[in-house]
Amino acid sequence: MYKAGIIILFMIVACSRLFAQQAATATILFAGDAMQHLAQIESARQDDGSFCYDSCFYYIKKEIEAADYAVVNFEVPMGGEPYTGYPAFSSPDEFALALKDAGFDLFLLANNHTMDRGAKGFLRTLTRLDSMKILYAGAYRDKEEKERRYPRLVSVNGFRIAFLNYTYGTNGHAVPSPLCMNMLDEEQMLADVKLARECRAEVIVACVHWGEEYIITANQKQKELADKLIEAGVDWVVGAHPHVVQPMEVRYDEAGRPKSLVAYSLGNFISNMQISHTTGGAMLKVVLGRDGMRVKIDSVAYSLVTVQRPVKGSRQPFILRSATQVDTLRGLPEYMYKYLRDTRANLSEHNVGISEYYQ
Repeated sequence: MYKAGIIILFMIVACSRLFAQQAATATILFAGDAMQHLAQIESARQDDGSFCYDSCFYYIKKEIEAADYAVVNFEVPMGGEPYTGYPAFSSPDEFALALKDAGFDLFLLANNHTMDRGAKGFLRTLTRLDSMKILYAGAYRDKEEKERRYPRLVSVNGFRIAFLNYTYGTNGHAVPSPLCMNMLDEEQMLADVKLARECRAEVIVACVHWGEEYIITANQKQKELADKLIEAGVDWVVGAHPHVVQPMEVRYDEAGRPKSLVAYSLGNFISNMQISHTTGGAMLKVVLGRDGMRVKIDSVAYSLVTVQRPVKGSRQPFILRSATQVDTLRGLPEYMYKYLRDTRANLSEHNVGISEYYQ
C-alpha cells in the first residue's frame, strides 16, 4: 500500500511537471546592430582610462531584462587598442560587458565587421566573450569548435530553440584557416536547418546579415532567401545589416494561426549613425506558448528605440531611449521624433501581423 502511494505521488508530480512545461511561455527579444563609432568610445572614456557604458542602456534595461532570452547583433570586434570606429572597428571590452549587464544572453557574430582587426582581433573577441561567459553564434576558432557549438541550442522555459547565424561577407577581409565564419551559403544553411531539427529543436531561428544598407524595404534576394529558409523548416528569420528598420511579417498556416515570422532588418540598436532612418532601431518581442505538444506563437510585436547623442564637445553619454519616453518627453532633439515618425510610417504601411507595443 505504501509503495502504491509513492508511485501515485510520483506520477502526480511527474504529470504536473509535464503540464507546467507544456503550459509555459517564453519571451524572446531581438535587438539590432550594437555598434561602437569613435564618438561613442570617447563619450564612454573615463578619467582613469577605463570605459563606462552603463548610462547608455539605463532607460531600456528593464525591458530587455523582462525577456526570458535576449539576442543582439554584436557588430564590433574587441581587437584591443587602439580603439577605433568606422571603417575598421575595435571596441573596448566594457561595451560587451554593458550589453550583458543590460540583459542580453546571446551575441551574434556573423557580420561584416567581425574581421575588421584580422585573425588576431577575431580570436581576441572570442576569448574575451568566453571569459565574460557570454554565449555567441556565427564565429568559431576552428571546424571542431563549430561542430561542438553550432547550431547554438538553448532551452528557454522548456522550449528548445536553435539559433543559426550567417553573414553575406566580411568587407573583403579573408577568414584564414582554421577560423570559421558562417557565410550565406544556401546549401550549408539548409544542411544546418536539417541538423537543428535532428537535434530536436522546437524552434529554429535564422539570424541573417544581409540586404542593402540604408534601404527601408527588403530587396528581392532577401525575400527569396527568407522563403527558402522557411520552406526548409526555419520558424523565424531575423535580419540585420541595412542599419535601418525594414518591414516585418507574420506568416499563417491553413487554420489562420501564426506559423512563422520574418523581420528583414531591426536597424541600429545603438550607434552614432546620423543619416535618415539610422538613428535607432526596433526590438522584436516574440512570446512562445504551447497548444498541447505543439509550439505556437502567442504574440509578436516590436518596440522602437532611438539614440540621444551628446551635445558636441560635452562628456555626456550616448543614451538609448524607448519610443514611449520620446513620445512623452518634450525638448529632445528633433531627429529623435523624426526617426519615430518615419519608421512608424514605413512599418505601418508594410508590416503584416506585427504591431508596435509600448514599454
